[in-house]
Amino acid sequence: MRTLVIGDVHGCLRELDLLLEKVGFRQGSDRLIFVGDLINKGPNSLGVLQRVFELKAEVVIGNHELAMLNSKAAGYPRELVNWVKTWPSYIEEKDFMIIHGGLIPGVHPKDSDPIIFTRLRTWNPELNAPGKKDDPAWFEFYTGKKLVVFGHWAAKGLVVRDNAIGIDTGCVYGRKLTCLTLPSRELTQVNALEIYEVPLA
Repeated sequence: MRTLVIGDVHGCLRELDLLLEKVGFRQGSDRLIFVGDLINKGPNSLGVLQRVFELKAEVVIGNHELAMLNSKAAGYPRELVNWVKTWPSYIEEKDFMIIHGGLIPGVHPKDSDPIIFTRLRTWNPELNAPGKKDDPAWFEFYTGKKLVVFGHWAAKGLVVRDNAIGIDTGCVYGRKLTCLTLPSRELTQVNALEIYEVPLA
């Protein structure tokens, strides 16, 4: 069985459909997982949520979904909001872990605050705390052998390391939407059809 892991969609429904077609997704035989941030910024957040719900996919919660829940989820059907509330903050299997942001060095996500690790990008080892923009990436400090697949960092783009793969490739900013196939580690991408949002400098 293939496990297909898809990066931050951010409301880009057309690109999601194209990517699922390109990778040959087979509902019922493929396992489909999203790294979170299905919503916001792009043109069709509701459509993306509905599609992923219909596909019976798994999703780890991202910072944009946490913000949605904290803002009373205005504009979203109750059925979808209740479903989002069930999303885990990480998915862990024998050979891989899926998270949205990053891992705190030396701390398992079950022992840390989802608000931190859904947003984590960099780490300051001197302060032993989340870093600033120019500090080293969190995965520079990750020494585990288990593969960690993450999103949340469009500015960094595709990251491929032995033990960490980042698949937020900035579709909403006019770049690409990415699928990682496990266990083969094959990468499949589609180009964004438009620039939906200009990234902050």
